[in-house]
Formats: sequence, structure tokens, C-alpha cells
Amino acid sequence: MAPTLLRGLTILGPGDSPNPDLALEFGVSAWMFRTQTDIFGVLDLLAPLREAVLVAAGMDAAREPVPFVGRSPRDDVLCAVSYLGALLERAARTAGCTSDEIAERAIDRLSSTEYLAPRRPAEPTAELATIIPLR
Repeated sequence: MAPTLLRGLTILGPGDSPNPDLALEFGVSAWMFRTQTDIFGVLDLLAPLREAVLVAAGMDAAREPVPFVGRSPRDDVLCAVSYLGALLERAARTAGCTSDEIAERAIDRLSSTEYLAPRRPAEPTAELATIIPLR
């Protein structure tokens, strides 16, 4: 899911409004379905993705805000993924490169760690893509 999410965010980019847009909702839903990741798997992945992007850009994690979560799993995923899209843009400016390059550096960092093993058993495929039903 990590490579799909980061590469997808470089295409979508950060939204213009503080609330996630429909393109982001559809993108997350499609990425979840494609990688057979449930909503909790995405939530588990967001903190390591944030850390990998910060390290890839040489940014100080203590100076970077953390997305507000805790309302609902759906809203938490949308808020955090929207934040991650904006973080990719800030990280690219900080590192003096493109968001694609930062995403690839972050993916390489995640690939070199053992994080990408799922922490929870995956939900049945029929329960995936709960943000926007794809059927």
C-alpha cells in the first residue's frame, strides 16, 4: 500500500481546501481495493509514511505538525492522507527536488525496514474500499 499511496499522492497533490476532496476519497478507496488493505491497515501505515517522508527530506519531525485524528477511522484516514499529500509538497521544497523524488526516497526507506508487514489481519476483500463503494 505504501508505494501506491505515495505515488498516487504525487499525482493528486495536496487539495486546495482544508477538507479532503472527492478525488482524494476515490483515490484512497481505489488504492485500498487494489492493494487489499482495510481502513485500519491504512491507519497503521500513516505514521511510518510520515516519518519516511520527513527523513527523506531531512526535515525535523518535532517542527512538523501531526494531523488531528480520533473522530472516526474514515475521517482519520482522509485527514491523514490529505496531510501526507501536503507534506510531500513541503518535503520536496525543503529538499529542493520533486515530490516524485521524495516519494521514491521514502519508499526506499520503508522498503529497507521491516515495517511493511501488516500488523492486523486483513479484512475480507468485500469489506475493503469502505470510503467510497466501488461497486
